[in-house]
Amino acid sequence: MAKLKDSKKHITEKKKWQGGRPDLNEAEKRTIFYGFRIDEKENIIFQKLFSQSGANTISEFIINCIFERPFHTIVTDKSAMQICEKLSQICMEIRKIGVNYNQVTKAINKNITDKKAIVFLQKLEKATIEIAVLLRKTSEISEKYTQKWLQK
Repeated sequence: MAKLKDSKKHITEKKKWQGGRPDLNEAEKRTIFYGFRIDEKENIIFQKLFSQSGANTISEFIINCIFERPFHTIVTDKSAMQICEKLSQICMEIRKIGVNYNQVTKAINKNITDKKAIVFLQKLEKATIEIAVLLRKTSEISEKYTQKWLQK
């Protein structure tokens, strides 16, 4: 008899938990449903706003809009991204030139002949000119960016 009672207890415990989401409290349940219709133009605008909002679901987005809860709009500017890409490419080039610059100065500091030293100094001069050109490019790009986006 004791074994039979234990097995029934085990079966009822299994039935209590069936997986899935936990039950909500009565206060947290949303039982009222509203539906509305929109045309194609409004749907395009709606989908655009929804994608910019960062909301996980459409109902969350609509509730936030109705009750004036703040939601985030994410705007990406392609021209700013292009400027950042150009600046990062220029930084990489400057870094490469700097590595070459260091290699040349190390070679000059070693005991080398005069002819080799002259060749290395020419390479150093060339690298210095390249760095100056790249720095001018970065300043031009940053000036364009400030004029376009940081207007007072």
